[in-house]
Amino acid sequence: IDRQGYIDTVLAGAAQIPKSWAAPGTWGYASDVFQAGYDALPALDQDLEAAKALVAESGAEGGTFTIGLIGEVPPLVAEGAMFQKAAEDIGLTAEIKTYPADQYISLFIDPAARADVDAWFTVAYGDFADPGIVLGQGLLPGGSLNYLPYDDAEVTELLGQARATADDAARAELIVQAQALAMADMPMIPVALPNNT
Repeated sequence: IDRQGYIDTVLAGAAQIPKSWAAPGTWGYASDVFQAGYDALPALDQDLEAAKALVAESGAEGGTFTIGLIGEVPPLVAEGAMFQKAAEDIGLTAEIKTYPADQYISLFIDPAARADVDAWFTVAYGDFADPGIVLGQGLLPGGSLNYLPYDDAEVTELLGQARATADDAARAELIVQAQALAMADMPMIPVALPNNT
């Protein structure tokens, strides 16, 4: 994904390329541990040759997937076009299915409504000053944002240990380990981290 191109054109440069879903604004404690873990994550730079190799390795060349989006929201339409271009560049086809704004919410709450799409866009935000909660929403079985559903025993174990650990630094270390494993799997694709003022 050309994240920087999206940030520069659609978001007028007012964003950063993220490294995780647990953005720095969620680091309500042990921020030095979370910063070190975040810094250690690989940069999400566009690498078309590596992506083409992954597509070939998986046997998915020529495959098609469908992305849902709200047609009335220009940034989402632009993001959809960005994903279509990226797919085309690596030998895949991304089809877009547009929804009226009043029907889009059904993708988040009704599995039957999302049966015709493989992915859809959302603006995720951390309501908690705790990356363990933010990550758990999308990574733990039954999590409110875990739509795949993603289920990795080691990630679940690490986040469970973190929830049972009172020491802030030790808890943060466990969360950082879970974050690194999940980012390698990429069950959700972070695109941009908009600036907040």
